[in-house]
Amino acid sequence: MPMSFLNDKSFSNKTISLVYRLQKSSIPSALSFKLIGAISGIWPIKELNDCPLLYHSSAVLCVDGQTELRIIVEDKRVIVYLTHKLSKHFISPNIAASIQECLTLTLEAVLTFYLSSIGKSYRIMNVSNLFQIEIGEICDRSPCVVSISKAVNASNWVCDKGIDHDTKCSRLWFFDKAQKECQSNCTGLDKTVLTKTPTDKHLARLAKQLSINKCKELVLYLGIEETEWEEIEYVHQKQPLIMKFMALKKKPFKSFNDLLKAQEDIKDGRHLLCKVFREDTDLVDIADVRLQDIPHDDVLNGLSKHLGNCAILLGIELGITITSIEETMTRHPRDMYLQNEDILKKWKSSKQVTPTIYRLMLAVERVYSGGLSYLTDIYLGQ
Repeated sequence: MPMSFLNDKSFSNKTISLVYRLQKSSIPSALSFKLIGAISGIWPIKELNDCPLLYHSSAVLCVDGQTELRIIVEDKRVIVYLTHKLSKHFISPNIAASIQECLTLTLEAVLTFYLSSIGKSYRIMNVSNLFQIEIGEICDRSPCVVSISKAVNASNWVCDKGIDHDTKCSRLWFFDKAQKECQSNCTGLDKTVLTKTPTDKHLARLAKQLSINKCKELVLYLGIEETEWEEIEYVHQKQPLIMKFMALKKKPFKSFNDLLKAQEDIKDGRHLLCKVFREDTDLVDIADVRLQDIPHDDVLNGLSKHLGNCAILLGIELGITITSIEETMTRHPRDMYLQNEDILKKWKSSKQVTPTIYRLMLAVERVYSGGLSYLTDIYLGQ
């Protein structure tokens, strides 16, 4: 893999690293492909100018439109870089943890298979003792990592180059995905994130966490008029989640800091903004290379009949712009099936990311409006 990406000085500010160090033996080159193969069954190999970025013992994978994953398998070391286009503070903790879990389980399976193939007894051996996991950041064009215990038990560490590294982002590799609320020591969003503008996806996920009354209190504080709230409430009275999203969308935000300040001023101390960066990763367990294909038009047409009244939220989760979503709603004002069908067609024709079945399943799962079992039966059914 060309390592020129390390020359970009901003790369270190956007990346967290994970390193597996083997204690005794190197990974056979043939088996190293199993690591890349396992993870590429969930997230596809990135393409540049229609060429897959797949190299000998290394690859670049596309997690989403903003996040990339690099895997480099060396003689006694596996290096993993997870990069967000804006900042490492935007990396989803659930995604980072899922990648780590997938790679760790696969590495254990690879080592078990390798030991058995050369006649060694592995049944009484804990293969996890054959490698050490270290986590960290990027420093001077290379991974700067420490042991898990050191990262977990300290807020920072000073590396051999005398650079002070914060452990907050590095610990994302071992985020507890079952955790519903932030821990008591959570300091909230980093100042780098607070200066950024929330996307429609962020606002939709915030809306889901707010009650109608709390949402009204928040948006009125932010400056929309009572009459504007009443109009939104009237139009979307049967769809409370969409009503809350449209109310939040009504007032343009300059930054997450605007939302945080408003939330504090209305005496809502919950870490709601932290949670908008979390992703559902339940589907990782059933991910399959078949799900990296692009869904057929007939399947999308059938799916639209299995979804409820969710065109707006579905479009947001699929990355469709709100302007394009509104155009769909105007074109098909009274037919939710045609709305869903049009949104799905727009998504499939999008060039931002490859419209895979897996990405579609993630979005459908997120809007909680049916359709997931339909896709599962078609693509994973026996």
